[in-house]
Formats: sequence, C-alpha cells, structure tokens
Amino acid sequence: MRRAEFTFVALVTALVLAELALQIPLGNNALGKIFIVDLADPACVRMWPGASVLHTGIFERIEPVRQTINKYGYRGPARATERNRGTLRLAVAGDSHSFGPGLAEGRTYPDLLEAELNKRLNRKVEVLNFGVPTMNLDNIAAALDLRILPYHPDAVLVQICENDLEVSFCELFGRVGRPWVFLARHSYLGRLAFVGVAMHRLPPPPSPEEARAHFDSFLDHIRASTREAGAAVYLASLRVPLECGRSCVAEAAGRREIPYLPPPRGIFQHMEYDAHHFDPEGAALYAAYLADRLVAEGFGDLGPEITGESVAP
Repeated sequence: MRRAEFTFVALVTALVLAELALQIPLGNNALGKIFIVDLADPACVRMWPGASVLHTGIFERIEPVRQTINKYGYRGPARATERNRGTLRLAVAGDSHSFGPGLAEGRTYPDLLEAELNKRLNRKVEVLNFGVPTMNLDNIAAALDLRILPYHPDAVLVQICENDLEVSFCELFGRVGRPWVFLARHSYLGRLAFVGVAMHRLPPPPSPEEARAHFDSFLDHIRASTREAGAAVYLASLRVPLECGRSCVAEAAGRREIPYLPPPRGIFQHMEYDAHHFDPEGAALYAAYLADRLVAEGFGDLGPEITGESVAP
C-alpha cells in the first residue's frame, strides 16, 4: 500500500513539475478561454462578447498582448448594425489570421486596413473584424449569413488559408472528446496532449477532386449570399487549401466574378509569429497591400453617397 501511495505521489509531483516547467517556454493560449464552441451553431465558434484576456502565445511564449472582444462579439471598435449613410463599411470574414493572435489592440490587419482605406479614399470607411480562430470554410459561410451580413456591409472581404478545408473545431471536439478540450484550455500539459490526440483522430484529408468541389460550393454560397444582401465580395488568400494552388483559386473566383487578391510577395517571412500568424510588420504590410488592391477593384465607389443619416438593415 505504501509503495502504491509513493508511486501516486511521485506521479502527481512529476505532473505538477512538468506543468510548471512548460509555463516557461509556452504561452498561456488565453484565446482558448474567450471563444465559445457551440455544437448547435452552424458557424461552430464565436467570441465571448465583452471578454478580455492577456495573451502570451498559442505555443511559443511571446510578449503579453491584450486581446479584447467588443460588446457585439467581434474584435475591434464596437459598431452596431446601424451605421451612418456615406460611411463605407467593409466586413472581414476569416479565421485566426484575420483575428490576429499575438497582435495588440488596433494592430491587426483589419484595424490597419481601415486606416489605410481612410487615407486613400475621400470618404469615411469602417472595417469590422469578424475573424474567429479555428474557423473553416463551412463555418465562415455560416457566420457570413448569421452574424456578418446583418451588419449591412457594402462589401465583405473573405480571407482564406491552407487549412480551411479541414474538419471544423466542432467535429474535432466530438472526435477528441470534451475532457481533452477542457484540459487543452486549462493546462499546458493538456494542450500538448490534445494536439497529440487530435492528430491521431483526424479523418483523412479530402481528395483533390473533393476539395475542389467543396471550394466551388463555398464560393457559390458567398457569392449568392452577398449578392442577395446587396454587398460586394472579395476573396483574399494566404496559402490556399487546394493542391492545384492559387491559379485554381483565381480561376474559380473569376468564373463567379469574385475579385481575387492573392498574397503579396514577401508576406510569408512575416508569418512565423505566434504559431505562424502575422507579426506586427506583416500585418501592416498586408493591410497596405489590401487597401491598394481594394481601391483598384472599385471598393471606393460602393455604397450610398448621402452623409449624416443613419441606415439600419
């Protein structure tokens, strides 16, 4: 009995020491504590309205940055669905690259894009950041209908990246199990264990043909939804989710008359920060690039011309 007790105490001590040791190289992944996983929600994940955490990195430790969600449930200035006529409103839909983990308030690329567009256009521009970590294409499409278009944007910028055809976090949640998710949110050791279990239980990736069909369906959806809402839509990418590359993405978007904004040259050297996301310089470069491309695509010509009045959906 004493031997069993000694073994138990030694094991617990080792786990506690390992947990404490991991806090030195690893960040606290505070983002995991401010988004809601809802298995009944087609968009799967959303942010906690009014939440605020001090984030020190998803895996590798970074300088602490404040991550705040406004009262409406998205990152950035709190803007209601009602807005002033004459103000151009651009909504950004995407995953963690748009949300901006590791970037301080006001330093994400949607924040900086707003400033860049206001410099280039002779009218007021608002950019609303609806990026949510872990979203895939199906989640983005659902969020577009449920949470983004009700804000009555003049245009939507849909940002995609290479893992957006993977299973949603809700499906992963079901495959891995609630206890592992709880441990990942509250323990450094649990986070590493969750990654190992998730990698083991992920389904095989779709075939190139299945991926292309899924992507085409996604483009059809966002084009139909934005057209019905009277909004323009632009597609931007970093690395793409199709094996055939950016040329396939450009061709598919072109067939649907969706302007495609490929990544600017040199941007990937600025994406080695906080689990392969933008560093501050990369966010600024990307915002300036997107502003130039959006202006060239006619974004400044959208929307009403009357100023000083409010418009609601």
